[in-house]
Amino acid sequence: MQQLMSFYGKLKFSCLFAIFFISSSLLQGAQVDILYSSDQDIAGFQFNVNGVTVQSASGGAAASNGFMVTAGSVTLGFSFTGATIPAGDGVLTTLTVSEDDVSDMCLSNLVLSGSGGVTLESDVVNCLTVSTGGDDDTSSPVSGCMDASACNHNVDATE
Repeated sequence: MQQLMSFYGKLKFSCLFAIFFISSSLLQGAQVDILYSSDQDIAGFQFNVNGVTVQSASGGAAASNGFMVTAGSVTLGFSFTGATIPAGDGVLTTLTVSEDDVSDMCLSNLVLSGSGGVTLESDVVNCLTVSTGGDDDTSSPVSGCMDASACNHNVDATE
């Protein structure tokens, strides 16, 4: 019985240490909402994430509509059942990143798909919003460094 109590005590300590370690590591970094504005249903999305190290993705319209989202330097979201994210505005997904400072975070190489795999005309707006449709002639300029050789180059910058 004493051996069992000793084992239980060690197990309890190990579990508490594991919970502390996991909790501590989750507190590091930040969570960043990736927004969307679309006049068409979205059946899938893919984009690169620059300036941070992405740990995971969760929540938002992607989760609400049953999408599987894999996150990393390339983030990919789609539904195995053919579900779509209805046209509208909101949080597409929330990325958990390693860094606390996300001021250099920016999406690039955006691809949005509609039903049947049709590519939707789309843009990244202000680094963290994906947008489809609308009047592209009135799109807002994106401020940022346009020098491709600079360390803070913003591929989406227009001014």
